[in-house]
Amino acid sequence: MSDHKQFILVCGVPHGGTTIMRKLIGNIDGIYDHPQEIDAIIQINTKPFLDKIKDTEHKAIVVKSPFTPQNITNYKNIKIVFVLKNPYDLYGSYRKRFKVESHYTHSYASRYGIDSYVSLANIWLNIRNNSDSYPNIYTIKYEEMFDNDYAKVKDLVTWLGFDWDDNIINSERVAGHQNWNNKPVPKVDNPDVLKNTGADNVPLRYWQINQPFQDMTGQSKHYIFKNTKDKLDKLPILKRLDYDKYGDYEECEKDIN
Repeated sequence: MSDHKQFILVCGVPHGGTTIMRKLIGNIDGIYDHPQEIDAIIQINTKPFLDKIKDTEHKAIVVKSPFTPQNITNYKNIKIVFVLKNPYDLYGSYRKRFKVESHYTHSYASRYGIDSYVSLANIWLNIRNNSDSYPNIYTIKYEEMFDNDYAKVKDLVTWLGFDWDDNIINSERVAGHQNWNNKPVPKVDNPDVLKNTGADNVPLRYWQINQPFQDMTGQSKHYIFKNTKDKLDKLPILKRLDYDKYGDYEECEKDIN
């Protein structure tokens, strides 16, 4: 690993807020925003990865992975921002994006079925409740990012060793953001024209994640499968996470346009 750069890893679950968190951190002066997600922490140590970022003059580099290894607490030499999101929006978002018949159909979702989510949530909760034992890991819920004038995000910036600047939440700073192949994000008035233009609607996805920062809590929950919601409603850990309140609704399997 580089001797002079601090690596910051944002991890969590797919559709769980890792991209917006990476972009917020990438708006901090002095931090380079690595535009392509990684699939595993081990990639940070590979020569191709290091070669791509070695020329940046930034003090730190933020990368993100939508997947969190079960042994996340073993990685002591990098700073980790561990994001969790309420599962009602999470599984509703899977169905909304991939139009799957089951949340196990798509490869992303199959890696995070309900059992996997529970396992990961337990790890997250243990780290938060024992933060002194994990000084290099910062736990945050997606829903906390926007509360109290970004209070939790401001605390995170201090934890990372940087000063708060209101420009951090200025989404216009990411206008013209480029993907790893050095192609600019599509600039269109109607995002529908980007649908079905690549595997898993990649161009549309790049357009979506470069829009203004906004709290999307509750926007996907009604798309969830009824049997998935029924299973979530019975999970004791959701009460421990204060996530049971997000399941207080009836409408499920909303039509996908």
